[in-house]
Amino acid sequence: MRGRVEIVQVRVSDIQDGDIVNRRGAQRDGWIEVAQLEQLPGGDFVVHDEKGSDSFTAQPLDVVWLQVLAPLTRNSHLVVPD
Repeated sequence: MRGRVEIVQVRVSDIQDGDIVNRRGAQRDGWIEVAQLEQLPGGDFVVHDEKGSDSFTAQPLDVVWLQVLAPLTRNSHLVVPD
């Protein structure tokens, strides 16, 4: 299946393992695949990537950018009527 990547904003507390997120906005670089979302005793979260090299800490209501894959039902170069 081919898909179109859409960027949406979600709260850190709503992140799930396997999500592709960016804490710096909808930029070309800075995206990580979430391997684990860890909640600290104080309530903050640590978002871990698989290697642990791009992990970051955030508060539950902080916003991150999430890639969502929407299916492409037709060829991308053809005009689709509304």
